[in-house]
Formats: sequence, C-alpha cells, structure tokens
Amino acid sequence: MWHSVGFYRRRGMLRPLILRLLEQGPLSGMEVMDQIEKRSHRHHPWRPSPGSIYPRLKEMCDEGLIRKRPDGRYELTSTVRFGQHPMGHGPLGSVTEVLTEMEGLTDYVEDLRRADPGRATVDPARVAQLVERWSRWGRFPPGRT
Repeated sequence: MWHSVGFYRRRGMLRPLILRLLEQGPLSGMEVMDQIEKRSHRHHPWRPSPGSIYPRLKEMCDEGLIRKRPDGRYELTSTVRFGQHPMGHGPLGSVTEVLTEMEGLTDYVEDLRRADPGRATVDPARVAQLVERWSRWGRFPPGRT
C-alpha cells in the first residue's frame, strides 16, 4: 500500500489515507503529515500541507468518521473502527470506487496530453508495467497473484 502514496496526493484521496493511518492508532494532524511523508515513495517524497490535512480532519470529524480527543489527537469513531463506514463500505472504500478514481486520473492525463503534450510525457515502460499488473486482476481469483 505505501509504495503508492503518490496515488493519494490528490485532495480527494487524502481522506482514505488518513483513515488508513488512524486504523493504526490515534494521531495528531502533524503526526498524520509526518507519517505520510515518512511512508511516501522515496522517488516522490510528499508531505501534505497543513492546509490540506487540517480541513480534511475537521470535515471527517463533522461527518462522524473520526473524533478529536482531548489530547488533540484524532481517532476513528467506533462505527468506522469496526468497518461500518456510514457510506456502506470500509474506510478505504470499495474496489469499484478505487477504479473510478483511476478512471478519473486517466481522464486527467489524457486531457493534459491534449492540452499540453510537452508537459505530459509518459514513460512507456512504466505504463506497460501498470497495464500488465492491472490485467492480472481479471485472470486470478481474489487474493492470488
């Protein structure tokens, strides 16, 4: 999971990443940023800004996904901790939702290439590697590679 922290860099993907971190125990906003930076891929280090993390934490508190403890650290609410996300799925969402995000990212890269081809260079070997990995999903039963 952590080799792909870059996938979560988009603002909308911070929420599942925060939930994943809080599954391991309570953290302050600063500790969330530290953990993301620590676990991000060495070739694409990333530390989200306070302006990204703290509004997400507040939203998630308001939605009842997490709560802020008296010591300032955040923890999962019992509903999320036991896998009963209010939206009907676990904290990281369904595979269908992840695939929908991937489709959205693909649309973004295609738009970027159309608008500014020089800015959207693609490593064909890397794309081929990803396509090969994704194609295995349909060939093997879940849990087998």
